[in-house]
Order: sequence, then structure tokens, then C-alpha cells
Amino acid sequence: MKQEIPTWIKIFGWILIIFGILFVFKACFAPTRIFADADMTQNVQQFFILGMVIRDIALIIGLALAILSNRPKPMALMLIIRFIIEFADLVMDINTRGLRILDITFIGIILIVEFGAIITLLKQIKANETIQSSITNT
Repeated sequence: MKQEIPTWIKIFGWILIIFGILFVFKACFAPTRIFADADMTQNVQQFFILGMVIRDIALIIGLALAILSNRPKPMALMLIIRFIIEFADLVMDINTRGLRILDITFIGIILIVEFGAIITLLKQIKANETIQSSITNT
């Protein structure tokens, strides 16, 4: 079994990185395009939005490093972290702004693909560990 990240997951990862970069730029330079009521003169809102920007920059860097490492474990870890954050964002978005079909559909599709990638990587990691264990035991 290969010890590499499957190509489709790498491509999906780079797409997530592009979305992340676009979000960071939009949040930095046009926060009202993301949060209609954003008032950057309020310290609490500045803290919240800049905190999201910093979080997303960290996710972008972590995901890029995981892809470049071409190792399933770091990639699975980054996707699990992203999945948890995106799911929480989706729940908070629904609770604060209501059901908005376009946003829910977009994030939902990303979550489904992300979940599939996580399962694929975890199966690959398990198979690699089984093979490694049988090699070590012989």
C-alpha cells in the first residue's frame, strides 16, 4: 500500500487553501462582505474577525505543510481539525444568521468531501500500519 496522500485529496487540499486565502483577504480588506453588520471600529468585532483571520492563516499553513509532506497522518490530522472547525462554523452560522441555503450547501459539500478524505486517509493509515506490523513481526 502506498504511503502517499492520494492525488484527489491533494487537489482538494489545494482548493481548500485557495478558499482560505480568499477568505483571509476578504476578511482583512472587506469584512462587511463576509459579515454584513461588521463594525471595525468596535474592539470586540475587530478581535473576532482578526482572530478568524489568524486561525485561517494557521490552517492554510498547516494544510500546505501536510500536503507537501505527502504523508497521510499529518494530512488526516489537518482535515480532522478543519472538519471540526467548519462544522462548528456551520452550526454557529445557522444559529446566528438562520438557514441560508447557498452557504449551507457550499459548506455541506465541503464537509462531505472532507469527511470522505478523512475516511480514505484513516483506512490508508490503518492498512500501512498493518503492513508495517507484519513486516516487523517476520
